[in-house]
Amino acid sequence: MSFSLKQKGNQTFADGNFQEAANIYQEALQLDPQNPVLYSNRAMCYVKLNNWHQVLADTTAGLELGVNDTKTQVKLLWRKGLALSKLGNVSEALESFNKALELDPNNATVKSELDRLVLNKRRKHLQSENGSLLSLTIENYDVLPSEFTSNHIQEADTYQEKPASSSELFEGSSFNPPAFPSVYFLSRLKFLPASQKPPAYHYVFSFSPETYSSLFKEGGLDSNFLDFFIEAVINNQIQNPDNVLQCLKVFSTCKRFSIYLSFTEANNITLMFEKLSNLSDKQLFTTTRNIWGLP
Repeated sequence: MSFSLKQKGNQTFADGNFQEAANIYQEALQLDPQNPVLYSNRAMCYVKLNNWHQVLADTTAGLELGVNDTKTQVKLLWRKGLALSKLGNVSEALESFNKALELDPNNATVKSELDRLVLNKRRKHLQSENGSLLSLTIENYDVLPSEFTSNHIQEADTYQEKPASSSELFEGSSFNPPAFPSVYFLSRLKFLPASQKPPAYHYVFSFSPETYSSLFKEGGLDSNFLDFFIEAVINNQIQNPDNVLQCLKVFSTCKRFSIYLSFTEANNITLMFEKLSNLSDKQLFTTTRNIWGLP
């Protein structure tokens, strides 16, 4: 009986009668309350009706049932992400979209929503920064305020919070890296002088996937390092391609990978995998390539 109601709801939805379709799915849920597909379908009705609180409620309920079907789980996560973004919960929306892409890395719809959300977030951040700059007030003083007297300035001069610049990290004509790098050090490799990059390419390939997993476990992947690693694969002779692919797989499991991937030059990713295509284990190559969103 619930199946026939589901079919009826699908047809009603296709006819554009979204509220009526939601009511039919509600009838079906009363007969089959453990069916996540019905929650997913009703959530889609509420998407069309812009009822985002109800979308969130239905998708959450569907996911809590423990979905075994990947296709349905991706739909629920995508629709939950939509609701969260519309309700202003950007961080949880990003998490939901990323979970969906972990299950289906090539899903163009989810990728598009993730890109849109990230771009909107960056735009709002820039607007906020501009607003902060515009809100500064300028006051005139006949006497220099006490907080700017010599004593205070001297104290400020003795305190250095700013980390070393790239030029300070890479002084001289040779590349002398630490035996075990920090995330900050790796993030600055992208800005090395061209003459120092070849040994730096070898340097980043010298670490195991487990090392990178440990480095990026807490804080997530660094976008500058990801760009540099891709550059290293493209421009360097690969001695151990399977190790490189295992590292790429590790990067895909790190926090923020999907976000950074959406901003990475697509042509560079293609060139990187073309470089690895004839050098590595075919099954490992295909699996990693798919994870990175290439057909």
